[in-house]
Amino acid sequence: MFQEMFQPLSKHFDDGFGGVGDAFHRAAKHLLNTGGDQGAAKINGHLPINYLLRHTIELYLKSMILTLHRGFQKLENETVSTPEIEVGEKKPKVIFSVHALDRLWADHIARCIARKSDFTDLKMTDWSAAPTDLAGHIATIAAADPMSAAFRYPVSKNTTLDHEKSSMKQSDPAETLRNVAIGVQGKVILAVVDDGNDDGEVADTYVLDDNPIPELRDALLEAAGILEAARTGISQEMSGALST
Repeated sequence: MFQEMFQPLSKHFDDGFGGVGDAFHRAAKHLLNTGGDQGAAKINGHLPINYLLRHTIELYLKSMILTLHRGFQKLENETVSTPEIEVGEKKPKVIFSVHALDRLWADHIARCIARKSDFTDLKMTDWSAAPTDLAGHIATIAAADPMSAAFRYPVSKNTTLDHEKSSMKQSDPAETLRNVAIGVQGKVILAVVDDGNDDGEVADTYVLDDNPIPELRDALLEAAGILEAARTGISQEMSGALST
């Protein structure tokens, strides 16, 4: 696995999905550590960070599926192929065409359950015994962003999330101005004056929220961290099994 890091992605056992996942994960953590989603100069900066994390999760899941699928084919002297994923009642799709995290997760768990005895025989970890909270995180993310579009575009199929995800939120003018009057700090505010009022009355106010969907950010961070460890473990264990 260490050797793979310094080889072209095409030479990686999983076609480079894990390595690219690591790169996206590092980029997301770098932006978070440097305040890439905070302040007026970075309005909507949470969207690319969330996208990087969401894509990290997709890449890690595909890496895990590919590694187990191809690893067991090699161990059983079968022709190495590209796995297909069940997508409901439709015809299975090649893994590269599937972006729904819940489908990828369900496929991974099903494969692991089917291989429980093989894991035991090879003295590998039982990868079907996933943390309960990970399944919940995957479900949360998949429901919010089923096709990896919610954080890349202003408009997606999730109209509720589209409404919530903007950094600038319309607020009650009276309450906002009260907060300004008492010296509430750390808020970026736009106040729009009513053109038809000679008294200069504030008609609308908008307040910056750096992380408007925190529960989704938490799920993304947790899932990416758990899957980073899982994909590394699967890669190392399968590499060991193939070398014996």
